[in-house]
Amino acid sequence: MANTYLNVRHRPNRIGFLVRSNDMADLEAAVSQCCLLWGGLRNPIIPITSETDSAADELIRNFQVDVLLPVAETDEIEKFMARYELMRHPLLSARNLLVKDWRTGKHRITYLDVLHAIDKYWAQEFKHAVADAQSHCRLISWDENDPLRHLFHVSFGAYRNDLNLIYDFREAFSKGLRASEIHIKDDVPTNLIGTVTPAILTSVELTPYGATSNLLTGGVYLGDSDDVADLTTFWNVRAAGTPIEFVCLKHTTRCEAFVRAHLKKLDDTPQSHPNIPGHIGFFTRIEHSKAIAVLQGFPTKKRPLLHVLTNLAAKNPYQFSFESEFTSAFVEHDPQGPLVTLPLPERKFLANSQRRNNHQMMAVSIDASSDLGYPGFTLSPPYRRTLNEFYSREIMTDPWSIRSEEQGIGVCTTSSNKTLHLRPIKHAAVIEAVLGLANLNVEPSQAGRLTDRLLDALGGYEATRVFKIRGIRELIGSLNSQSQVTRGQATNAIWNNGQFKEHERLYIEPRDKPTLDANSAFDFLLKKNFFRAGLWLKCEQCRLENWLTLREIDDRWTCEYCGFSNITSMHIRDRGDWHFRKSGLLAKDNNQEGAIPVVLSLLALGRVLDDTGVLRSTSLNVKESTGATDCELDFLALRHREGEIECALGEAKAAGGEINDDDVSHLKVVSAALKNAGIDTHLVFSKTADAFTPNELDRFRAAQKEGHSVIILTNRELEPYNPYYESSDAEKLPAKYAQSLAEMSANSTFRYLSIPELNSPAFPHD
Repeated sequence: MANTYLNVRHRPNRIGFLVRSNDMADLEAAVSQCCLLWGGLRNPIIPITSETDSAADELIRNFQVDVLLPVAETDEIEKFMARYELMRHPLLSARNLLVKDWRTGKHRITYLDVLHAIDKYWAQEFKHAVADAQSHCRLISWDENDPLRHLFHVSFGAYRNDLNLIYDFREAFSKGLRASEIHIKDDVPTNLIGTVTPAILTSVELTPYGATSNLLTGGVYLGDSDDVADLTTFWNVRAAGTPIEFVCLKHTTRCEAFVRAHLKKLDDTPQSHPNIPGHIGFFTRIEHSKAIAVLQGFPTKKRPLLHVLTNLAAKNPYQFSFESEFTSAFVEHDPQGPLVTLPLPERKFLANSQRRNNHQMMAVSIDASSDLGYPGFTLSPPYRRTLNEFYSREIMTDPWSIRSEEQGIGVCTTSSNKTLHLRPIKHAAVIEAVLGLANLNVEPSQAGRLTDRLLDALGGYEATRVFKIRGIRELIGSLNSQSQVTRGQATNAIWNNGQFKEHERLYIEPRDKPTLDANSAFDFLLKKNFFRAGLWLKCEQCRLENWLTLREIDDRWTCEYCGFSNITSMHIRDRGDWHFRKSGLLAKDNNQEGAIPVVLSLLALGRVLDDTGVLRSTSLNVKESTGATDCELDFLALRHREGEIECALGEAKAAGGEINDDDVSHLKVVSAALKNAGIDTHLVFSKTADAFTPNELDRFRAAQKEGHSVIILTNRELEPYNPYYESSDAEKLPAKYAQSLAEMSANSTFRYLSIPELNSPAFPHD
């Protein structure tokens, strides 16, 4: 049993509340439901106009929603939900937000509720405080006919009294947090800045993570408090993680002092980075020119940034979780493959409450970028929400539990669950699923199966370094299944007239001396059963020579020609001429189905990409679901990072082979299908030779002119430890320390595909 460390984040489920478009009652109902939930302020509200509402799809995708819950029941919402059937609930018991408690007949909440936060703060701060102790918590009320009533409801939150709940949330907020009540009649009081309202309470102790390029310290929304779309957008911008307040353009004077106090607080907030100035965002759906005019009435010290929104939310929402912790997990292997047992960290954010709601739904985000101890398996598959069901069935056996995330996976579980049992997914299965998004069906080819066995025999890609030695590749290529060599002949071939000196620092296994020699390299092949020792023995009767391996040499041996039984000791008493034949995976006369160039190519790609988020596959047969494409890829490397996926499609040849027009065409067809599915592609052409032919280079240039990114690998890239920074031209390369496929492509263009005249002394490179 092995151990590994995983980064674990407990968090509330992020719920998308589906409402009817332009329906104020639905919006306020969704806000009230959010006020019952821990994390409620971070839940997007999603208006639905049709079965295929693209704006709603974008909100679900951007917010990485875990669960969809409808606030209203309409044909459009039901049809829309049918497209996200597995997001209807993480478990069957959590189909709805409220379920009836059989003991009391009242409703209990199925997801992590905000009473846990009240319980915690009551125990920590208010339980033993003096009787008249006050807090910063405020219950806000307003007149039923106030023109800003809808804004107050969305901005501050409110508890409904018609839900027949087991617990009185309003009373819990008031008494458990020692809250005072403020009734708004005229202007919005400035002393509400920094207070905890029912809406704000739902976001306490949740830390943002995951968003990029967000320099905003907060902001203001400019809109109309009677406009449902404005209030929905305001809610969703705040749900994305930006602390903002609302300016009602019809009642600016009532909001002005409150908003100015909010902006002053933002101005006084220290910037998060000493050299990167903070910004204040102004969000709106009105025309740009009108927004600029309004902006002038709210000057700020920090630079204002105007965001005219076309959708109902800001881009790049933060994700939110409780504390993050690295946790030790146990990895073992059973007949079904690796099994990861993850004891969950203590949930310190949950108070020791006596309430029965200890089976409420919540989520655990897991970043498993570290090695699990079993190469070829992963718990950090590429980020694609459309693969949630596949990931769920592979990792947890059911179709509901797993959510694809940019930084790993999310697991929908309960607040009482202490342990997770997860099955990492095979790289090959993940690649098959990702290519399936492009309507491509894949299966391992015969060559791929042989190459996989070669990797198994060696112990992974790093052990294939031995094939970097040119003399070893030439030795293997020069022998057929019936030929043999002496040890001296083998080591001389590996020495390769002194070229072996380039590999003396190559590490292939632990050794006592600093440098590698030809004898040690040949011994490595013997240990891996790639060569087998034997003798030529002459039959005493027919006088014909027989080849006998060590396994076949016994006290007597039988001649394969005449059947005579020979006494072995009489033949080997003074023999020292042991010979060696290829054996095991190298024994067949099939050039190992091109396995050696393939593994060296994948090793080089893994070296540049540092194996982070990299899934590699040997040869695959690829077919389009329509049957239009039917070809073979020699290798494939898939890299995913921050939600983006890029794919290297490879064709590999041994020295003497040639990449023809069909080979290039097949890669281009597969590349086009993947690009249509939103996956960036690079064409990789590899050969265990010093150079490609002029005709091959012309084909690669033509592919590049058609818009394809091209990567070229020869001995120059395949034999060194790193493809680039050890070379003589390293300082001239566009990317000496290449870390991406795009940088590898730039280096390939410089080395192989640029116009010859530009490489002459008259046109020196920088």
